[in-house]
Amino acid sequence: MSPMFDKVAQGKKHLLVPETVEQAEEMFHLCLHNKSLIPSKQLVKGFLDYYNTPRMSFLKKMFDALLEDQDALTPLLGKISAPTQVMWGRHEEVLHITCVDVIKREMTAPLHVDIIEDSGHSIPVETPKKAATLIMNFRDKFIYR
Repeated sequence: MSPMFDKVAQGKKHLLVPETVEQAEEMFHLCLHNKSLIPSKQLVKGFLDYYNTPRMSFLKKMFDALLEDQDALTPLLGKISAPTQVMWGRHEEVLHITCVDVIKREMTAPLHVDIIEDSGHSIPVETPKKAATLIMNFRDKFIYR
């Protein structure tokens, strides 16, 4: 269980699919460890108008499917054959950090895991330089040998 799943259990089923500014602010509080990065209400409104609203039906269906069977993807991990990079925020509140243990246990492909300090769910937003460096290092090590 993670803080997000605690909230889902309390009836906030579409926490990651906000429809209002208030719901979006709650989502950002959950996804960002560094709360100073939470955008202003005006930017949140723009996010909802541009990104979420046109995709709302799809996003809700996707989230419902994930909630219906939270382990549905686990058996597929062993079928991945490509080198894989996993970056996980140390302060992740959406998917508990113990999910990394499941990935490590189930995957047989070359796997590189980075746990990012000072980050939550939104690693590229919170630590963009670190994320870019890790991606480039992974590419250089596993892809362009």
